Order: sequence, then structure tokens, then C-alpha cells
Amino acid sequence: MFYFAGIILSLFFAFVLFTKKGKNTSDYLLAVWLLFIGWHLGSYYLTKQDYYLVNPALIGLGLPLPLVHGAFLYVYIKALTDPKPMTWSILIYFTPFVFAYFIFAPFFFLSHEDQINVYKNEGHPYEKRLLIHSILLNVVGVFYIIRSYLQLSQYRQSLKNQFSNIEKIRLDWLTYLIVWIGLLWLVIIFIQKDALIFAVAVFFILWLGYFGIRQVSLFQNSDILYTPSSVILQTRPGLELTIPEPENEIKTGPIKYQKSSLSDEASEEIYSRLKEIMQNEKCYKDPEIRLTQLANYLNVNPNYLSQVINSKENKNFYDFINEYRVQEFKDSLTVPANKNYTLLALAMECGFNSKTSFNRNFKKVTGIAPTEYASGLK
Repeated sequence: MFYFAGIILSLFFAFVLFTKKGKNTSDYLLAVWLLFIGWHLGSYYLTKQDYYLVNPALIGLGLPLPLVHGAFLYVYIKALTDPKPMTWSILIYFTPFVFAYFIFAPFFFLSHEDQINVYKNEGHPYEKRLLIHSILLNVVGVFYIIRSYLQLSQYRQSLKNQFSNIEKIRLDWLTYLIVWIGLLWLVIIFIQKDALIFAVAVFFILWLGYFGIRQVSLFQNSDILYTPSSVILQTRPGLELTIPEPENEIKTGPIKYQKSSLSDEASEEIYSRLKEIMQNEKCYKDPEIRLTQLANYLNVNPNYLSQVINSKENKNFYDFINEYRVQEFKDSLTVPANKNYTLLALAMECGFNSKTSFNRNFKKVTGIAPTEYASGLK
């Protein structure tokens, strides 16, 4: 009954996602993934009920299913964190899953009686095929867990080149999703107890369904990365620069600006004007300030502005803005009238949007906590 409840839940959560308004690619992927999870759990449930005696081929169809979950994990996270639209090319990630059916194809052509004997003899005479399947399962599972983690890390790094506050768009819950799958694979690899594996899977369905649907607004990956908020900075007159547009997007990494057409003179001009508006306009006090807004204000391409900040300050946009906020906070503590305000209230005035962000960035810049710093001024 426990496993049957998991099947029903996976189908229910998939139905909710399929019928929700404003569906996007990640919604469809999660819904289809839940259907596969339900199918996988259902296959195990029927096996426990000795249904293989009635239709052994139907039960056998579920054998390659463990290979599908790593692929779904990766493409789902990619759909949430990569602004590029998904194409049918993602099917290549499911090649191991399809290959597993090819391995076991001879089983499906056996007679009903022979298929039942294979189950009763614990897979004999398909031991070699089962060994290949087991090795493939372990390798593919670990591979997609690592790849999913790297994809999420790359996404978070890209946020720091675009946003000054990232706490609300870090998609931390995806880290827990990767941990969940990792735990399942540890059980699969080292414990190898089907009852425990599928028991964990039932709780995973509850968590994934609840959290995934509850955080449905986070599934708008293109909006998270590229839809600008209301721009409070208007284009400043007189800041036009004669700079050619980049032929290709400037990438981050060891050779990120190798093909940049930005001259040293133009770079110095942008940097000078950037420092000027940061000191005079204090645009960092806007908690939602983004690279694109600041670039619009300077009338320069965002890629060039990012290049200037990276090369001149040796920082990404996130750290660049938050160091200004930290300094503004430190300056505000020296104003006698501000002694009536809490540290958090002053931090919010400086552009921070949460206590967590404030504490983390302040300690990163100064090496000590805000309370410790404030106490030292008394």
C-alpha cells in the first residue's frame, strides 16, 4: 500500500503540472519525469505482487527505468538555468536508457514460460547483460549527478555577472534535488536493497511534487535571467562612446576577453565614468540594480561593462556592487543620527535586500560580522 500511494502521488503531481496555466519547458519535463517515476515504482510494486507470473514482459519493460532519472535530473536543471530554448537534441541524454532496452531485447522475444523462468532463476541466463546494465547504471547515474551540479554552479556564477542581489534566484532547492538523487544512487550502488530504494523514492516523490509545484514561479528560467526589472536609471546624456558592438557574446573563463574589440582607451573611459556615477549617483543603493541597467545608463554594451569591471576591479558585477554597499554601510555608522536605527535597517538603505545577503557580503569584505564591526566603533 505504501508503494501504491507513491504511484498515485506521482500521477497526481504530473496531472497538476500538465493542467497548470502558463506551462513552460521545465513544467513539462518535471511532469514527464514524474510519470516515469510512477511507472518505475509501479513496475516494482507489480513485481512484489508476483505480477510477472501473469505478464512477465510488462514487468521487464521497467528494468531499464533507473537509467532515465539521471538524464531527467540534468535536462530539468538545464531547462531552469539555461536561457537557450530546449530542442529535441536533449533526447541524446536518454541514449543509455534506450541502449538498455537493446541489451534486453532478446528477453522480450522469449515465450511466456521462458520469461517466467528467467525471473525465477534471478536473471539466468542473462547475467552478463545484467552486469553491463549494472555498470551502466552506476556510471550514468554518477555522471549526471556531477553534470547537474556543474550546470547549477555555472548558472549561479552567471548570476553574479548580471545581478547585484541573487538570494531569490539562486534556486537553492535544486541543490537539494541533486542531493536527493545522490542519496538514491548511494543506496543503489552500496546497499542494493530494492525495498529501501523504493521507500526512499516514495519520500522523494512527496518532496519533489510539493516543492516543485510550490516553487512553480521559479520555473520561468528565461525570466529569471533576462527580463529586466523597472529601470530606475535613465540613459545619461553625454555618455555616448564610439565603441563597436561585439561580434560574439563575451564569455567568462580563462580566455574570456580574448576576442573583445574594446580598446584600452575605451575601457579606461568606461571605467572612469563608471567610478564617477558609482560615487555621485550611488546607484548601488537600488537593491534590484542589474548589469544591463547600469550599462544602459552608461550607453555601453553590457558585455563591455562586464569586461571593464572584471579586468579593472578583478571582480564580478555582484561583488563590485556589494563592496560599495558595504562601504556605504560602514560610512552610515559614523553618522550620529543613524544610532537610532538597527544595523539591518541601515543595510537595507544601502541596497541589501536581506539579512543573509548583508551578513555574507559584509564578512566577505571585512572579515568580521557587522555586529562585531559596529561594536568596535563604540
